[in-house]
Amino acid sequence: MKNYTLILLLAITIVGCDYNHYESSLIDKRVSSLIDNINRGELTLSADSTLLDLFYGMERSEEFSGYMQRDTILENTPNIVKSENTAWWYYNPDKMKFRSTLGLYIDKEYPSQKVFQRIEEAIDTAMVNSLSYYFFQISADSVYNARRNNLPQNYADIFKFATSLFDQTTKSLQPNTSQSEYDCYSEFRVCVVAHKVFEQEGFSTYLLESSGDYNGSNGCPSDALYITLDNESGHTITADNIIKRRKRESFKKLLYDKYCAYMANEGYESYLISDDVDWIWESKSGIALINEGVLVFYKPYSIGPGAMGQVNLIIPYGEM
Repeated sequence: MKNYTLILLLAITIVGCDYNHYESSLIDKRVSSLIDNINRGELTLSADSTLLDLFYGMERSEEFSGYMQRDTILENTPNIVKSENTAWWYYNPDKMKFRSTLGLYIDKEYPSQKVFQRIEEAIDTAMVNSLSYYFFQISADSVYNARRNNLPQNYADIFKFATSLFDQTTKSLQPNTSQSEYDCYSEFRVCVVAHKVFEQEGFSTYLLESSGDYNGSNGCPSDALYITLDNESGHTITADNIIKRRKRESFKKLLYDKYCAYMANEGYESYLISDDVDWIWESKSGIALINEGVLVFYKPYSIGPGAMGQVNLIIPYGEM
């Protein structure tokens, strides 16, 4: 079995920009108006931190060898519903068996059907890639074709799809000899989370996070994707929508200053800090609107060693 490496939720299905220049220009104006209204104090933003450290489900228990399988923050967050699937899986090449769980935590309601469809696609992608990465038993094409023929209409249908996917994996991982011949490991767990963390004036930002752990090989949290969507069309808000070209250089300088401050605060030596302002901008994994400002985030390994984890840099609206 492969050692676990963090799986980023694939964004291919939700970040495509298929709208024309006219529609993009309208979104540009709406985003600019939103930021201006925030700066003028005409909108009240949540004081809660947007950058939720959601994965508490992998927290180790002191009473027994294994995980407590509970997500403290998620279970106390309004509007989130969950689905849990559990089974014994058997990995025949290494004669291992382990208790496996798939935890799915998603919002119960969505601003529009368009937004729901984008998030549903991302959830499906996360589950397929999280499970098939380890065991290569799931045919992604067959799974996606099945979904396309019966698109979910609400969260309950997503849960049914998740259970079917988990059962498919379970059936493919049955023992080919006596169960007593398999060494028992504590836990294998995959978590997928989709939760709205920001909504203002027709735009919504979602945190999309996928994480897994095989017997403590790699803990959580994993890296996360933040994506801002237009509620009406479901289109993804891009850097060009948020930052006008004439303001691009000044924004890049602000971003670079935040990067340097982050690196210094984390205790990294000066020789590890890049002096390339353009590289810091071009290396970004994504951009989104959140309560604290404009978030520019970097997946692990994007701008430093994997030990850095995900780097989230925020430009407050008032500094733009």
